[in-house]
Amino acid sequence: MASIADYEELKSLYHREGMEVVLVRHRMLKEERILKRIRKTKDGGEDTLGEKQLEQEAGILSEIKHPGIPIIYDYWEDDESICLIEEYIQGLSLQEYFLYYEDISIRQILTYMVKICDVICYLHEQRPPILYQDLKPEHVIIQGERPVLIDYGIARRFKEMGTGTKGYGSWDYASPEQKKGKVVDEKSDLFSLGKLAKELLAHTKERVPANISVLVQTALCVDPQGRPESVAIWKQSWEAILAKRKDKEKRGNRRIREIAVIGNEHGIGVTHVAFSLTEHLRSRGQSAFYVNRSGKAVLVPALRQRRELRERKGIIYHRDFAGIMDYGPAIPKITPPDGIRIVDCGCNWLQTREAELIIYVIGSRPWQDQELLRDKVRMDGVVPIVTPINRGVGHKIARQIEKKVYGMPMDADPMVPGKKTHRLWKGILRHVAIQS
Repeated sequence: MASIADYEELKSLYHREGMEVVLVRHRMLKEERILKRIRKTKDGGEDTLGEKQLEQEAGILSEIKHPGIPIIYDYWEDDESICLIEEYIQGLSLQEYFLYYEDISIRQILTYMVKICDVICYLHEQRPPILYQDLKPEHVIIQGERPVLIDYGIARRFKEMGTGTKGYGSWDYASPEQKKGKVVDEKSDLFSLGKLAKELLAHTKERVPANISVLVQTALCVDPQGRPESVAIWKQSWEAILAKRKDKEKRGNRRIREIAVIGNEHGIGVTHVAFSLTEHLRSRGQSAFYVNRSGKAVLVPALRQRRELRERKGIIYHRDFAGIMDYGPAIPKITPPDGIRIVDCGCNWLQTREAELIIYVIGSRPWQDQELLRDKVRMDGVVPIVTPINRGVGHKIARQIEKKVYGMPMDADPMVPGKKTHRLWKGILRHVAIQS
């Protein structure tokens, strides 16, 4: 049986009354490890809370194995203390990492998020699932390219459907249900992952693509039912974005591939704006195509009503405008040619998932202001446009969201935008670093 005599104490890493974390070296193997020790009181009692957490951590870590989880080597109790020996993870915590690296690349953030999600997925895949409950930058150690999740003191097994556990380690990263003392499940860890992703994105100087901002917001929904079904599903979205970025880097092509246009309500000109943007890009030599995902046919009726429109191989053309025909669900969808997709999303945010830039169309009626206070309009990669142009409303919204708001001229024919509209698009696209 192991004992403290097997280890040489090197230095104390953390200390509070009754508990200490010490860097130690195994005398025979010469390996550095971590000792977590709960000291018993003189009257024979012990720090019951610390003892319980140490027992739980030992019980959980002894049954699982993952590259992103520390290995447990020994656990024992003697007259003076209760001890746990774990793998020593050398590296910087994310909290320290933020101090050393003020500009983390989006590519690196994507890589970290996929790997951190993988650890949480592994915990949730256990039977019964293990809820981590204490995700925060201090508990993520960056060891080379490997993030390692440490400190399982308040991790718990989710034993029965409809029951769970209460408690959390950090107020800033805890889910709303944790803070309220309600029963929690795997979606509570998902909320904390969203907070961690938001913190990572706050430490990049790159433009954050809209699809990443939307992905983070889905995890931060106050109502657990509004979050993705599982961390595994959420992780797949991070993997897809990372794969696309790697592919673009491999091809040397960093152009935006999809721009979503969405409105805060129906009937405010989302299609008009999407048509106009498509025409502007094509008139500047860009390969761009309008794609309708609003759920309502637009181009088929237009083709019937306007003789100047022409259709060829499932694409409608008019001067510099080009759009993919929207025949409806009964007809197979046409794959857009290579180029930028300008996607008409109506009011459905789910259709913006693939977009790297989102044009958020806002009606200019004052009573819509409350809608604008939501987080979506403040996200990176989202450009707010008021329709029709109303400087008073635009200035008011800009003050509320602390972000530049544009006003959209309403041309008689959105497929033939005027000079003011072209100047507007040129300014917007230059602001988001797209040449037009």
